Amino acid sequence: MLSGSDIGAIATIGIPIIASSALIIAGFYSNLERRAIVLLNLIFGIAELGAIAFLSYLSISGLYSSALNGVIVLDGFSIIPLLIGAFVLQIILASLSLEGEVHKAAIFAVAGFSTVLGSFLLATTSSISLFIASWLLLSISSYTAVAAAKTKSSSDAALKYALMGVLSTVFIVMWLGTGAYLAGDNIYSANWFGSGKLFLLSAALLLAGVGFKLGIFPFHWWMPDVYSQAEGRAIALITGVAKIGAILGFVRMIYYTFYIGPSAQFIDMVAIVSVLTMTFGNIAALTTRVLPRILAYSSIAQIGYILVGVVGILYGASSGNAQLIYLASGGIAIQTLGYSLAKSGSFLFTGELGSSVPDESIKGAYRADALSSLSFSIFLLSLLGLPPLVGFWGKLYLFESAVPYSLALVVIAIINSGISSYYYGRLISMLFSQTGTGKGKFELRVSYVILSIVLVALGLGLLQLIFPYLSIKVL
Repeated sequence: MLSGSDIGAIATIGIPIIASSALIIAGFYSNLERRAIVLLNLIFGIAELGAIAFLSYLSISGLYSSALNGVIVLDGFSIIPLLIGAFVLQIILASLSLEGEVHKAAIFAVAGFSTVLGSFLLATTSSISLFIASWLLLSISSYTAVAAAKTKSSSDAALKYALMGVLSTVFIVMWLGTGAYLAGDNIYSANWFGSGKLFLLSAALLLAGVGFKLGIFPFHWWMPDVYSQAEGRAIALITGVAKIGAILGFVRMIYYTFYIGPSAQFIDMVAIVSVLTMTFGNIAALTTRVLPRILAYSSIAQIGYILVGVVGILYGASSGNAQLIYLASGGIAIQTLGYSLAKSGSFLFTGELGSSVPDESIKGAYRADALSSLSFSIFLLSLLGLPPLVGFWGKLYLFESAVPYSLALVVIAIINSGISSYYYGRLISMLFSQTGTGKGKFELRVSYVILSIVLVALGLGLLQLIFPYLSIKVL
């Protein structure tokens, strides 16, 4: 007999599949009114939110659980950020209702539901083979979203993104080929096999494979070009939904694979990559004046901060400190959901201005549209880590978790946050400048206001209520 968690998991998996099929069929019938596509999006989106919310309730009320004979791991670490990601998808799909292009809306919705499905499976699965399949699903749906606009710029971006994805998948397959999974398909029973050098090679290949997707230094080279060429909604989908699955899936895989005792060399490797990623991202953002590229480099820096939490998890595993794992994984979950809300809102905002626009294009925007400008400011301040927004709590827990490993790493991360205050502050000052006229009213101002309210509400207390349930299932 199916349990409640099994039913919730089946619904969460089945709804995107059914939704995608229905929307593909609807998209082929051009005589359908735009309202039909919008209605289908609304129905399936609400159903999907309900299913993930139910799984979130199970993971919180029962602390931890599983579904489908342990193939799906239900904990707040993955489910609650995924609930935010599904909510972000609804905001993005709602913005499509303002357009009359039925085929584009259907294609983008299919890509969006597939992205949620891929993120869900990637972040929760304990099956190594399902991890690989989910990775491919997430990648292909992301490419589809980038190419949905069917412009020369979006096509170029999709091609670059797809080529990056091929490299990423190659490294993932090479990681699997090291023989680290001789114990079987289940991630819990996996154990690295062989010498310390084989262990480091396996871990490095996983880090490289995921690094291409997340924009970890030195695998970041594609991100500024793609983010500045693609449509704003497509990048909002990638940063607001796809990145959740990639981040949480990577953290779960790296911890459950190597929880027996990661070597000091591997922890040092992650720490060094973290420093290089956040430092490069922030310095690069300082030296460009193209708005989407600033946000792209900022995304690279944000991944560097999340890697600080990965160091905390691995150090907690190596020292047998379960509380440190709780703290670090909770910080990663908070930073990830804050990243999802702030980055998706930011790219929706800049997407209305166009691709590769200069940062001066937002000069004086407050005088033309105060609500949109205030919302964009909140997104930037959360990414900066200003209290009491979500980004502040994420960085606080991430940096605190790394203190037992190295105070120097934490100091470098704090210095990088200080560097980022310059370009975030510059953008905010442009928004409220008395010169410039901005673009006028933003069409998606309601979306920005909703996302900014969620960021503020979570930061003002809701996160503290759910923080005890945000940690990864500790082994």
